[in-house]
Amino acid sequence: LLIGLATLHFLNEEDLEAIISHEYGHFSNKDTIFSYFTYRINHFIETQKKINFENISLDWSIIVHLPTFILFNILSYFFSIVTLWHSRRVEYRADEFASNIVGKQSFSNALVKFSVFSSIYEDSLPIYVTHLIENKKDPGNIYTFLRKIYSKECIAGYFKVNLSMKSNLLSTHPSISERLESLNIKSITIKKDFNKTQFIKNQRKYEKEASKLMINRILILKEIANMMYEDKLKE
Repeated sequence: LLIGLATLHFLNEEDLEAIISHEYGHFSNKDTIFSYFTYRINHFIETQKKINFENISLDWSIIVHLPTFILFNILSYFFSIVTLWHSRRVEYRADEFASNIVGKQSFSNALVKFSVFSSIYEDSLPIYVTHLIENKKDPGNIYTFLRKIYSKECIAGYFKVNLSMKSNLLSTHPSISERLESLNIKSITIKKDFNKTQFIKNQRKYEKEASKLMINRILILKEIANMMYEDKLKE
């Protein structure tokens, strides 16, 4: 289980317990065993797709490798649908497990809070960092920036967006609204209560170190995106 430093900025102890309870639900229900089994099968299918694709040539081998390549592509598609359907089922089960520990309302509040604040972080941080770099300013500890962007209006906007989303056949998780409906939750409360204490020792030190890594990652991804865009224009 990985909980990012950004997440720790807006979780309180009750939220953290709810998230950990959900993840422990997967462990308790032995979901990881089935996930590893399906991963191995999927790895085999994808490997066979690659091998047969690489061996397709305009000679007698096309008789063997082209049909096999098509077969494994079809198999991959239907296998993904089945495994992703199961993946969504086990999320409901882990939600129920966590609800039995912390209560349905407490878990649902934490679930939506995590979803909303994470979405704001993922959408806003790259723009923030890129803007500062382009203006030759040092972003510093990027995690302190979070406190500035979580306004009441911003949270309300992302709340509506996140709850309006729906899952599909290729979704790994059910949508937030579907998970709330499964728990029969009618209302949600999100408290903007940034934790006053640090969950880990020297948290600010780790944040500064992680900031450097995240800034480099954002810049690299931006450079890759620019290169792909330029290649597309040339085509």
